Amino acid sequence: MPPDQPRKDDPINLVSQSEVGLRAMLAKAQGLLEQQRASEMLAVVEDAVHRYPDSFEAWDALSIAYEATGNAAGAERAARKSTQLMPKNADAWLSLGKLLIGQRRFQDAVQPLEKSIALNPRNGEAHFALGECRKGLGDSAAAAEAYRKTLRHVPDHAAARLRLEELQTSP
Repeated sequence: MPPDQPRKDDPINLVSQSEVGLRAMLAKAQGLLEQQRASEMLAVVEDAVHRYPDSFEAWDALSIAYEATGNAAGAERAARKSTQLMPKNADAWLSLGKLLIGQRRFQDAVQPLEKSIALNPRNGEAHFALGECRKGLGDSAAAAEAYRKTLRHVPDHAAARLRLEELQTSP
């Protein structure tokens, strides 16, 4: 038999359709991103930012949406706005740093990554990102130290282990 089709009068569907507010908008945007419908996600998130201009979450989602649609400048602007709204949020600084690394702007990524680590020294992902940044800048010793710190906090971090091995075997 074919799978059941959702009913229009199903209470679960009615409740989910009536959800409003920022959380509902961001949940919808996440669903669209998972379906690889980035341009539709961008429209939802832009609306969320318009309705909730002081929301860190909305600006963070806008950064992700811009990145997914290939708008690097927009992604950076939105990520910087999210760090302004929540300057003590280590994940916001990490997101900005990773975004800059993705643009190969390693020197620009150092400060946000160091800020993220200062706010949350146990975040292995921030140490790894700093290692990638240092490696991109050609500072193998500093990169190796960042990868070692990653492994102290996340012992099974395969990429950090691989990068460290690569640095130790390269001349």
